[in-house]
Amino acid sequence: MRRGKLVVTAAVAVTALLVVGAGAGAANGNGKSGLAGSAPGWAKNGNLAGAADPNGSVGFRVYLGWNNSSAAEALATAVSDPKSASYGKYLAPAQFRQRFAPTQAQVGAVQSWLRSQGFKVDYTPQNNHYVEAEGTVAQAQAAFSTTFGMYKVEGKTVRSPSGDVSIPDTLAGTVTGIVGLDGSAVFTQPDHVVDKDAPPSAGFRNAPPL
Repeated sequence: MRRGKLVVTAAVAVTALLVVGAGAGAANGNGKSGLAGSAPGWAKNGNLAGAADPNGSVGFRVYLGWNNSSAAEALATAVSDPKSASYGKYLAPAQFRQRFAPTQAQVGAVQSWLRSQGFKVDYTPQNNHYVEAEGTVAQAQAAFSTTFGMYKVEGKTVRSPSGDVSIPDTLAGTVTGIVGLDGSAVFTQPDHVVDKDAPPSAGFRNAPPL
């Protein structure tokens, strides 16, 4: 089952990131391409409280799309469809990476650009699906060709890019999204809340001392 989950999860990630980076590749005339939809909807002038501290720290992930993503989605659908001849024929993680993962050259280009902008590159997983980096707000503003502001939303003051971010044209065919530049995570609420005062379930028993 783990193999099946890998392929299905990969396809879901493909779809989600293609939506985030739907505008990638739209050159803006200065050697960069915008990532449409990369600024959250709440980052608007009516919510603006002021400029973000340029010395503030920011950590983020730059996501790289799967190579031949349409084939990855088709495979995920086929192995999950009982009517398909490929049903249940899941790929091992190494097989999936070999067929669809970004290449070392692609991930290396992203890492090199981030370092050239002054960011510290922290981590890249084995499947090369993203590059994790950190730096300052000032570095992010310069690198992604946008400003950062503080916005009052739902009783919270949250930092965010003031507009869609841009990346070099040379990376537009590789990068599909950037996550972590804004503070949207503070609005995430867990679906399951545990009442700490609730009694144990009927199946709970204290074990005797050993």
